[in-house]
Amino acid sequence: MEAAGLVYTTSAHHLDHIAPLCLLLDLPLIVTDPGIYAQATTYYPQLIVYEIDELHLIDFIAKRFGLLISCLPACLLSKIFLTLEHLYGKKITSIWCPHGSSDKGYHFAGKTGLQEERFAFIYGQKMRDFFREKNIFPNLRQTISIGNYRHSYYTNVKPLYIDIFEKSIGSQFTEKKPLILYAPTWEDEFQTHSILQIAPHLIETLPADYNLLIKIHPNVSIQQAHKIELMIETYQHRPNIGFLTDFPLIYPILDQTAIYVGDRSSIGYDFLTYNRPMLFIDTVTNHPLNQCGPTIHPDSIDEFYDILQDHLSVDPAPFKQVRADLCAYTFDPLSDKDTIKSQFIALIDTID
Repeated sequence: MEAAGLVYTTSAHHLDHIAPLCLLLDLPLIVTDPGIYAQATTYYPQLIVYEIDELHLIDFIAKRFGLLISCLPACLLSKIFLTLEHLYGKKITSIWCPHGSSDKGYHFAGKTGLQEERFAFIYGQKMRDFFREKNIFPNLRQTISIGNYRHSYYTNVKPLYIDIFEKSIGSQFTEKKPLILYAPTWEDEFQTHSILQIAPHLIETLPADYNLLIKIHPNVSIQQAHKIELMIETYQHRPNIGFLTDFPLIYPILDQTAIYVGDRSSIGYDFLTYNRPMLFIDTVTNHPLNQCGPTIHPDSIDEFYDILQDHLSVDPAPFKQVRADLCAYTFDPLSDKDTIKSQFIALIDTID
């Protein structure tokens, strides 16, 4: 059975998850959006990428592939490819790939339909426990542990990506200083504050001895397009402020980040690999990630840099082990490429 990865429509935030997995498994990637095709061919030059518009997607897949790897759940993919089954008498098998380990996932599991998954790639024990809690395991026939495969891929191509980082991001700053990354998640029913509320405070009170990079989630760029544009226009000329709106790679950024500031975003779990200081701006403090550094209520944002300085003076003592333990809980040790490929081939052989 021929397999491929799929990034459907404009889901650019899926690219950094599917593309490295395709490279790990020696599979091609299918995209339907020209912008994502440009990013895929630019940032993953070793990858075979097909750009197929949605009108011709069904025919293209029906004639070539029987299995797709996607961050979309099976219940959505089955609707997208319902026509394929009727026209070609062929049913596509899907393997779910997580796009991060966000604490928001605990709320969304029922809505995203993961209970219908038959096959899944997983990071590690944290995801196994999540599946048990949300009663996802009963329908799962097989999972393959991939650990932190994205960081592993990054380390293999680091010189290329650091060069891209310097040209695309580092060039926004006039001097090289310790980098603070503010990377909040997108606004939804569980998110009670906005990047548009927090970012201006962080910018206006930023100490002169730091650079601040603000990573805007793709969904926020869509939800609040005009306001985001105004914020960027207002602050982008400051010498120690940078913005990121259309850059799918995360590990080149995290590698250069001295201090991470976030909320419930999965990027916080990605940053655990580096075991560096973390702070959170949120209204809750009971998520696992919140134990890795201080959580600051949005109403206390004016005190942020005072809290940051106090935190840096004590961070190595209480938080370093907490971050290391959570990282080990989140990501299994990565198996070698041949082992993962063998498991993947064995999985395909079980599909009826």
